[in-house]
Amino acid sequence: MRGTFLCIFLLGFIVTISFPLLAQETTGRLEGRVLDAAGQLVAYANIMVTGPALQGTRGTLTSAQGRFVMLALPVGEYTVNVSHVSYQEKKFEAVRVRLGQTTTLGDVKLEEHTYTTKEIVVEAEAALIDPASTEMGATLVAKDYEALPIERDYRSVVMLLPQANESFLESKGGRDPENFAGSTGLENRYFIDGIDVSDSYRGAIGVRLPYNFIQEVQVRTGGYEAEYRSSLGGAVNVVTFSGGNKVAGHAFG
Repeated sequence: MRGTFLCIFLLGFIVTISFPLLAQETTGRLEGRVLDAAGQLVAYANIMVTGPALQGTRGTLTSAQGRFVMLALPVGEYTVNVSHVSYQEKKFEAVRVRLGQTTTLGDVKLEEHTYTTKEIVVEAEAALIDPASTEMGATLVAKDYEALPIERDYRSVVMLLPQANESFLESKGGRDPENFAGSTGLENRYFIDGIDVSDSYRGAIGVRLPYNFIQEVQVRTGGYEAEYRSSLGGAVNVVTFSGGNKVAGHAFG
């Protein structure tokens, strides 16, 4: 009997002191949901609150469901900024937070944001070594040799590269072509615009082309692909000038 009386006394005491505690609430709450223009939920949007009743700023993020709740805001009027890196910022002025109540912004819809940046031009010198290739050789463009006093045949352009050696051997068909990697000139392969123009009988140059028609010359002297078959020395790949969107041309004599 005494135990029952003690329990009733303690329960009454707890209820008595609970009413003052509930009456001591001095703040309010702010909530809402953030959507995009299509009605899809926007997760991790920034919610920033400022106002005269608040020291500094108060911030939070929307959840994965696009919702946010800001608790324990002092009573007063606030400015609420809703922002996201992919959307335009939206601002709400004079949002009233009342004592013991929850103020809702409802569904906040954000418009997509388009970023425009100035053109960025990066200029740098090309690397001397290509880390993505195993082949040895070099490439010459027209501006590298057009002002040099060399013979008009593209063979003379090849001789500008340090990988090529001039041969002084003479044969019935003429002088031995340039030498690569210790091989004779008859062991080279020559390509113009992707077509093999090597002499099928002697292996020498089958087509002689003035360098004025050439846009780039590439020389491979080792480590190149298996497609350059029958080449024990080097592979000379020539690309001629081609047309474009602008009318252009040049004359020579």
